[in-house]
Amino acid sequence: MKSCVTPTARFRNHLSMAACSATLLILSQAVLAGGANVSAKAYVLIDPDAKQVLAQKDGNRRFEPASTTKLMTALLVFKALRAQHIDLQQKVFISGSAWKQSGTTMYLHAGMEVTVDDLIKGLLVQSGNDAAYVLAEVVGGTVDQFVIMMNAEAQRLGMLDTHFMNPAGLPEEGHLSSAVDLGALALTLVNGFPEYAHYFAIKEYHYPGTPTANRKNRNPLLFSDPSVTGMKTGYTAAAGYCLVATAQRRVDATHERGMLLVLLGAENEKRRAEEAAGLISWGYRAFEQVQAEQAVTSFDPIKVWKGMTSHVEIGLQAPVTLSVPTGQQAGLRSEVEYFEPIIAPVEQGQQVGVVRWSLLGGLIRAEPIIAQHAVPEGGWLSRAWGSLCLWLHGLLE
Repeated sequence: MKSCVTPTARFRNHLSMAACSATLLILSQAVLAGGANVSAKAYVLIDPDAKQVLAQKDGNRRFEPASTTKLMTALLVFKALRAQHIDLQQKVFISGSAWKQSGTTMYLHAGMEVTVDDLIKGLLVQSGNDAAYVLAEVVGGTVDQFVIMMNAEAQRLGMLDTHFMNPAGLPEEGHLSSAVDLGALALTLVNGFPEYAHYFAIKEYHYPGTPTANRKNRNPLLFSDPSVTGMKTGYTAAAGYCLVATAQRRVDATHERGMLLVLLGAENEKRRAEEAAGLISWGYRAFEQVQAEQAVTSFDPIKVWKGMTSHVEIGLQAPVTLSVPTGQQAGLRSEVEYFEPIIAPVEQGQQVGVVRWSLLGGLIRAEPIIAQHAVPEGGWLSRAWGSLCLWLHGLLE
């Protein structure tokens, strides 16, 4: 793995932290085609550890997301639980409007009192539209307010091709998303809310005293592949058969590796299962992980102007994992760029540069370089000397 350092133009505009470490580096990816025989309308395959898109088909095209919508409903419920606005054992009164919802159901009735825990199971295992509306009411106050929250969260996550109209994924004009956006949503759930991951893996559930007809999880991979850890299916006549699936496989004696797939618009349940299983297995075969810090073994301290000290120690925020095509690790390149000049005061954690990794000329990852400690502004003599030096440096350039 080779690396090089390139100079930057003076007073270069700082790249935003989000641009350097986006949830999914989709806009600057080097996508390698891997699903030529996939008939589904769209898909995106993601390495959740590396936060990289491995392959896609029409990933940014907008479709009806059907019940994969319920992943956003679950995310907002999990956020409310973490903020202690609601509690898993809290009993919720079932309103008349919620239990009347059409489509898949957990067989709730108006006037029942059901815990949030049971409602989450009904939402994610049974795909209950009634559960989605009840949870929307308890978290948002009203369903309309909850939908506003859904769209605000989608914007916050950078889901540019998504707009929600209801919390269940029922067909409604303007209710649209994309494979890439649903991938970003699923990645947020996987990496951000591990304490609730078990809900997605439950194979069967029904609320006591209700019919058992809808008890089985519709995710076919949960029953055919022991490495699959869950997520959500969806279907409407317009959307076709959809699936968001996660997997975790042991690749050697000490290391497990994740995979995340969004598949939209399969023609039937059988094709959905077959194509999803094939893409996930292909992802494990076709790509391997590399610890990216090996590409930049160390960062030398960089110059700080007008500060109490003349240099600052720098580094990455955290270890970085990359996913590269199997056998092509030697082609990985890294490039380091600093936002010079660095002028005090410098805050701990402030971005002072960026390191980019590329393969075959295509950018696959970028991460911010940050200051490891603060550098306060120096005294008047230090500031004056720094200003003079920067002025002379500008004349020389």
